[in-house]
Amino acid sequence: MNEAIISLGANTPDAAAALTAALDFVGLLGSVAVASGTFRSEAEGRADAPAYLNNILILATSLSLDNLARSTKEYESGVRHRAAAEPLVAIDIDIVSFNGTILRPEVVASRYYSKGIAALQCGCHVSIQ
Repeated sequence: MNEAIISLGANTPDAAAALTAALDFVGLLGSVAVASGTFRSEAEGRADAPAYLNNILILATSLSLDNLARSTKEYESGVRHRAAAEPLVAIDIDIVSFNGTILRPEVVASRYYSKGIAALQCGCHVSIQ
């Protein structure tokens, strides 16, 4: 079984619903062991963008990295196709690490990721059983 740490984010008016739907979708790709729960973060690098809602989760999956990435990007593209233009993001799904290998160091360095990981590490998360 493979383990992926995945970051979800959205900053549209329906961001909460978008995160819920994305979490449900990711759950179809494996088993969500834990999730940070939804939290708000300021947009990083874009002063004109509204705040985001985020969720960081750990997924156990039998999918390969390539198949997991393909599935999440297809979902993301479908949702974004129906969304408003920048600086709004309908959904962002990033595979941050896979089996302990960091794939997105810029995400690991972000404030929102630190906040989500801290929630997982302190046990302040929402446990999905």
